[in-house]
Amino acid sequence: MRGSQLIVTLVLLVAVEGFDSYRNQMFFPSQVLARWGERGISFFAHAGMWSDLLILPFLFAYLVDNFGSEWTYKQMVQMAVVGALVAGGNHVILMRTQSVPDPIGWKKEWFSVTIVLHFFYMGFLVAIVGLFYFYSTASLVTVVLVSMALGIHMMAGMHVFTGILQRFVQLPNCPDFLAGAQSLYMSAAVWVALASLATYAAGWRAGMIVVIVALSIATAFTVAMSALTINRPV
Repeated sequence: MRGSQLIVTLVLLVAVEGFDSYRNQMFFPSQVLARWGERGISFFAHAGMWSDLLILPFLFAYLVDNFGSEWTYKQMVQMAVVGALVAGGNHVILMRTQSVPDPIGWKKEWFSVTIVLHFFYMGFLVAIVGLFYFYSTASLVTVVLVSMALGIHMMAGMHVFTGILQRFVQLPNCPDFLAGAQSLYMSAAVWVALASLATYAAGWRAGMIVVIVALSIATAFTVAMSALTINRPV
């Protein structure tokens, strides 16, 4: 599959997820509140979904077009299995621990079309990422830029950006935990993993640059969160 075809496929996949979320009363915050009687994470307000739509399809297309010829069938199958296991594990964790409504799974909703489609999307993400870091010949700059894009995507998916926004503006029908620091701690673990992968793929300098980028982002967000918390309206 060519990059352009991949972009169209992934954009359509996210669009179908959005349509199903709307049908399932999980697209807008008001729908989530009306269906479940409590505030939750709506599809529309989930920054990770917008990243799935606007960042990852183009990143995937670039990786497939530029490095896909280096991957063997055996490697692709291996990473597809890894992707399925990681995506499945992520959904199980959400369904067992997520206590507020979430379109990609929580304690009271274990199955929907959106959940199934997101499983395939995330599994594909993990597979492509694995193939890139472990089986591609990429320059230091490319590895660093890909790592940065993935780090930003993961921060969006873990509600870091939404949490920062909520500290500045009271978001209606948005759960309070999005404004907490827990997402930053989870993001730190992601950046450590990305730095390790970058080191494996392009050497210690790539890993150090990713660490510096992560520390810069963390510092900026920590300062922003402190300032916005102090000035947050009550």
